[in-house]
Amino acid sequence: MPKEKRAPGFAKTVSLLAFGLTLMTGASWGVVNSVYALAARFGWSWPGGSATWAMLLNDGAIYLAGLPFLLLLGRFVPSCAPMPLIPRQPLTPGCFARLGCIAYAGSYLANLVTVVLLMLLRLLAGGGLTAGRVNTLLEGLPPLWGFLLVAVLPAVCEELVFRGYLYKKLIRFGEGPYILLSGFLFGTYHGNLEQFFYAFVMGCCLAFLVCRTGSVLYGVLLHFLMNFFSVCVLLPLENSLAFTALLGWAMQAVIGMGIGFFVQLRRGLRFARSPALPGHPAAAALLNPGMLTWIICFALLAVLNLIS
Repeated sequence: MPKEKRAPGFAKTVSLLAFGLTLMTGASWGVVNSVYALAARFGWSWPGGSATWAMLLNDGAIYLAGLPFLLLLGRFVPSCAPMPLIPRQPLTPGCFARLGCIAYAGSYLANLVTVVLLMLLRLLAGGGLTAGRVNTLLEGLPPLWGFLLVAVLPAVCEELVFRGYLYKKLIRFGEGPYILLSGFLFGTYHGNLEQFFYAFVMGCCLAFLVCRTGSVLYGVLLHFLMNFFSVCVLLPLENSLAFTALLGWAMQAVIGMGIGFFVQLRRGLRFARSPALPGHPAAAALLNPGMLTWIICFALLAVLNLIS
């Protein structure tokens, strides 16, 4: 009788997935920069605006050239659950709204941390660091392309990869490790300090939604709403004084409610420890070859984003 193949442990599982994300990012980065080099060499123009083509090229490279590497490495990690699509515990609109307030409040507060950190870094660097290119790129997108490339596509694709696919591979180690790793990998995936902290918090909230409902569908909806508000509502109206004043009051209300809802939720929040976890799960998750490679790549990308 053939001997049953033993599933990889926690550290090896995280290492393989992180290395897969590294190859995914590296492959997409190589494709994007190769196209830009060819465009510069032959003098290609970008019809419809360079921002639109930059987003199309970036997303195409990630999911067509990069994602297969993650899926290939993921074949060495057994799936311990099906892709979480059909909700096993549907959310009421009120519960979804409360969790949305928590996610927005956490992301907003995390963004404040980012603003303070970047200010300190610029002061230490003598003002030599840039503000990054994220907002500049988004502001250059036409409304329809902004809706499709920033609100719709990331909401679907990123939830399927970072919440759905990682759930299949990591949930056997418990909900807590899955939530934290999903958030951390999602935050570092953005490759810059501008988005890391709030993407980490948002990633944790979206992974929590999967654990509580058994589906990525609620996360797709929440992710879409957050991106839609930022790109299709906030950016076009940011120069309106009346809108800015009204928005300020609304944001304060949502953040206050989100903090209150989180305090209520936190009191009953318990995650059972999985017997598959090692004695020091944080060290096992971070101090492995794949994760260390991923963290180094993120650090390099973040520095390049600051000085470019």
